[in-house]
Amino acid sequence: MAWVNFAELRKRISIQQIIDHYGIELRGSGDQRKGKCPLATCKGRKDRTLSVNLKKGLWKCWKCKAHGEIIALVAHMEGLDPQNNQEFREAALILQERYGVETEDPRQNQKRSRHKRRRVQTPDAADGQKRKRLINPPLDFELKDLDQEHRSLDSLRISRETIEEFGIGYCARRGMFQNRIAIPIHNESGDLVAYCGRITDDSETSSHNPLYLFPDMERVRKHDNALIVFDRSKLVYNAHRIDSPVDELIVVEDIRLVWLLYEMGKENTVALLDPSAKKQASIISSLVHEQGLIWFLSGTDAPSEMLGHLSMNRAVRSLVVYNDHSIEKHVKEIL
Repeated sequence: MAWVNFAELRKRISIQQIIDHYGIELRGSGDQRKGKCPLATCKGRKDRTLSVNLKKGLWKCWKCKAHGEIIALVAHMEGLDPQNNQEFREAALILQERYGVETEDPRQNQKRSRHKRRRVQTPDAADGQKRKRLINPPLDFELKDLDQEHRSLDSLRISRETIEEFGIGYCARRGMFQNRIAIPIHNESGDLVAYCGRITDDSETSSHNPLYLFPDMERVRKHDNALIVFDRSKLVYNAHRIDSPVDELIVVEDIRLVWLLYEMGKENTVALLDPSAKKQASIISSLVHEQGLIWFLSGTDAPSEMLGHLSMNRAVRSLVVYNDHSIEKHVKEIL
């Protein structure tokens, strides 16, 4: 049975990281914040009954009376009972795996355990050298057990061939992408650098259950203690498949539209991973000839910051797509 050091988890992981991971919106300033209770069982979810103390790492909902620290919050969010010792421990294991926290049984080797915790906690390595910081490095693993025939994939309205082509699949394993559709993310060179998880039912999207769930911003890699930084502003989905520079490129805001347009014969399509990031605009511009054209398909009439960035370097035409039918119409009549 894996050893869990609950005190070490509470010390190494902040409640702010948990709040960010589940997309819980808080208001206020200082250490004390307020927000809407994210628990599905709470009857006061429309009111700001959730109180969070960022410094102490504690939270409480004044409506449903649920409260605790980070492990209890993760248990609630993962559908576990924090009052059940076994399920509380399972929540701690989820945290331990998600954030790459290594804890050892002190009864077996206390000196080595203390040394390892001390080394991982500090930003510098034990020999005094600064810890190596890597931004979007290639992953040293692949998710091998994704189910590409799971019924939840039917909601994507794409063929089995497209599912296999893009390597997506239902993730049943424990972890941050459990019960989501796992999507491989590559850099421009084609290296696998991350996965993201898409919700299986769009109607269940909410502030604490986002349409797309991305990896944590920072984690410590186990085998070399390097600090791995995931920066989606420097990545464009499907850019590695574009045989650039091209004459025309389609840019969308939803990864799923890349797959739909691929089936319509529009293979030169990429998706934004961070719609507000100026850095992605330069990547996209590099995929298109200087005299080329970028089609920007947005899901809203509201002005887009990204559209302004793209227009500075390339000719851009913007279209609004509200659903799959409007996409098909634009592809047939305009694109």
